[in-house]
Amino acid sequence: MPTNALHSKLSLPALGLLLEQADHPYGLTSRLNDRYRHLHASRSSITTLAKSLADADLVTPRSPERVGNRPPRTIYDLTEAGFTHMRYRVEETIRTAPAMDADFVTALAYIGLLGKERAEDALDERTRRIRQEIADLSDSPTDLAEIKMIEVEYWLRMLASEASWLEQLRDRIESGEIEWIGDKPSCSTASMSPAARAQPAQSRIAPKESPRPSTTSQADPRT
Repeated sequence: MPTNALHSKLSLPALGLLLEQADHPYGLTSRLNDRYRHLHASRSSITTLAKSLADADLVTPRSPERVGNRPPRTIYDLTEAGFTHMRYRVEETIRTAPAMDADFVTALAYIGLLGKERAEDALDERTRRIRQEIADLSDSPTDLAEIKMIEVEYWLRMLASEASWLEQLRDRIESGEIEWIGDKPSCSTASMSPAARAQPAQSRIAPKESPRPSTTSQADPRT
C-alpha cells in the first residue's frame, strides 16, 4: 500500500463506504470485497489504511468498543475534510483516468456527489479526450495486414463504446431522466463540530467546491 493514503486505490472506495455508514476495519473490509471484488482488500491493509486516513484528517476514530467476547474494534467516521477530498478525487478521476480503467468505474459510482453541472462538464471532458484518442488511432498505417493491427481494431471498438455510453449518460443527466441527488448524501455527523451539526443537512454536506483538477491529457494506455 502507498505510504500516502491519498494515493491508495483503496482510499476512494473506502471513503465512499464510510460516507454511507461509519464502520470498523473488519466490517469495512467485508463491504469492500462484497462491492469491489477486484480490489482484493485484506483486513490488515484496511486497518493500515484507516489509520493513515485518520492521520490525514479524512476520517476520525471513535473510542474502541467491545461487543461480547470479540476484541475491541474502532469505528471510523468520515470527516468534512474527507468528504471534500472524496468529491475532488471523484471529479479528477472521471476527467483523467485512462479509458476502460477500474479507477474510473469506482469514481463513477460516486458521481452523484458532484454538482450536476460539474458532473456534466467532467463527462464532456472525458468524452472529448477519448474521441481524440480514437481519431489518433484511426490514423494508424493501413498498408499492414489486418491481423497485424487487430489489437488496434479491438481498442477502437472499446473506446467508441465508452465514448458513446458517456454521451448517453451526459444527455440523460441533462434531460433530468436520471434523478440527481448530488446535494442530498447523508454523511455521518459524529465527527463534526457542534456548529456544523447544527446546520441544515444540505449546507452541511455541500462544502465549498475545490479547484477543478488538472485537465492534462493522459498518455495512450496501450503504449
